[in-house]
Amino acid sequence: MSFVSISTIRRKIQQYCKQINAPKRLITIRTTPSGFGDPHIEIDNKGYHYVIWERGSEHRRRTTKDVNDLLYWLMMDITFSMASTYELENRIPNQDSRRLLFETQLNLLKKININ
Repeated sequence: MSFVSISTIRRKIQQYCKQINAPKRLITIRTTPSGFGDPHIEIDNKGYHYVIWERGSEHRRRTTKDVNDLLYWLMMDITFSMASTYELENRIPNQDSRRLLFETQLNLLKKININ
């Protein structure tokens, strides 16, 4: 089975991030662990691996053979980070913070044109 290259994945993520005006700091797609909990991508004969390492140990690994699953995982994390920042800056007193966070994330995801 042939897999899409990391450069193609980076281009797709940049395209999606441009549609939602994502900050540049969120667009970096790593291929090696940073050690600070940032996700990185591995590609091998088993598929695409979305891996999170922190302080020298692996905390999470998701594997798929479908590049669209991988792109979805990446964009879920990027939009969650953006929505978290928005919620923090626009917090509504006496309201569960998750309401604004999830609404904002959903609105960001709706803006992405995957064609």
